Amino acid sequence: MKKRILCLALAAVMCLLLLSGCGAAASNGSNITSASRNGVVRIMSIVPTKVESNGNGGETVSFGYAFGSGFGVGEAGELTDVFVTNAHVVQNVTVEAPEGYRVMPASNVYILKTDQALTPVGGMDYSQMIPCEVLYCTEGSNFPDYAVIRAAQMPDDRVALPLLNDESELNIGDSVYALGYPGSTDDSELGYYGDTYVAGVEDVTVTSGVISRFASGATVGNTKSIQHDAVINHGNSGGPLIDSRGAVIGINTWGIGADILEGDQAAYYAVDISYVKNTLDSLGIDYDVYTDSLVWLYVVIGAVLLIAAVVVVFVVLWKKGLLSNKDKGGSSSGGGVQQRGTDLSDLRIQGVRGVFAGKRFSLTQQIRIGRDPNRNDIIYPANTQGVSGVHCVLIYNPVEGMLYLKDLGSTFGTFVNKTTRLSPSQPIPLKVGDQFWVGSENECFMVTRKGGVV
Repeated sequence: MKKRILCLALAAVMCLLLLSGCGAAASNGSNITSASRNGVVRIMSIVPTKVESNGNGGETVSFGYAFGSGFGVGEAGELTDVFVTNAHVVQNVTVEAPEGYRVMPASNVYILKTDQALTPVGGMDYSQMIPCEVLYCTEGSNFPDYAVIRAAQMPDDRVALPLLNDESELNIGDSVYALGYPGSTDDSELGYYGDTYVAGVEDVTVTSGVISRFASGATVGNTKSIQHDAVINHGNSGGPLIDSRGAVIGINTWGIGADILEGDQAAYYAVDISYVKNTLDSLGIDYDVYTDSLVWLYVVIGAVLLIAAVVVVFVVLWKKGLLSNKDKGGSSSGGGVQQRGTDLSDLRIQGVRGVFAGKRFSLTQQIRIGRDPNRNDIIYPANTQGVSGVHCVLIYNPVEGMLYLKDLGSTFGTFVNKTTRLSPSQPIPLKVGDQFWVGSENECFMVTRKGGVV
């Protein structure tokens, strides 16, 4: 009987795994990036390059072309007329002028529909270009360096991409892909008369890498950004950085390094997508965030696995006579009590030493701890020694009723009960009474129940 039930349970699990498409090619990174290319456009701006006095009290303005990339926002997978790019693609920060330098916007912004929009012989073909209105553009220093534009008509082959739902979904080492139109692609199409400015979906380049760190450098206006090693070049500016699911997590904006003589390797940066989401909200523009359409299937799989496990355990216990109703030794109770998880509403963390000594915090399903006020829930002062910008995260698993602690690649580490230093991105379970240190023993918390009970 037991073997028959076990076999049936295993058969059910295998069927569900097959139905879920485990190992199917549709879920791999190449198909995700291929589909995401349909959300990328090439942008050309006519920008002022120099302002000169003409001797009659007026000014003469010279113009040139600026090229960049962009991506659609709106209902994911559907045609759209709203696109995101870099501010420096649609305005020139360092225009030489009689007074020194002047910030001037582009006189015209276009989305190129095809490779025939701008050619060495024919010049600009306006039938192959869609004029755009700049709805929003960061000014001054240009940081965080992004812009939102609206096309006069929807390109007939470009769609909106989903945006990242929550920054907590990202971790150091996650795979990422940079999409866009680098100028080096045009060089490969160099003909007898000059460059051809490619603009088709099939010309969108894809480079891959991983997240190296999360940054907010003072030299770039303290802009929240994602450092990665997916190669980008001039022309990639404004293009999307996506994760392995196809969610846009940032706007590819600049690179640093790559000095071959010094042996320096380049680091590439994408502006955090949260800036764009906030601006779209303020402009009243709808957009989709990434949601996993297979979540319901995995919930079903989990439920069936749980039921199968319960059936197997029930049969084993029944066969061994442990579920008998007969009174043994005058007692009808079992010999032990099953330890159960703790409800989230009953959990607290309490500061033992350091900045938060004596303070008690209730928990949500994720609590981030660190110095960055924009990315954490428990925020340390900027000058706290040993604590990283985003140091660690507490994660509550409602199915298990368990609290976990995960280090997020901090410099000085996260420790549990003095003896255990956490490996980056490897969660470790916590129980009531456990203590953990953020960077050093000077910053200590304890897990308690409501009211500080251990």
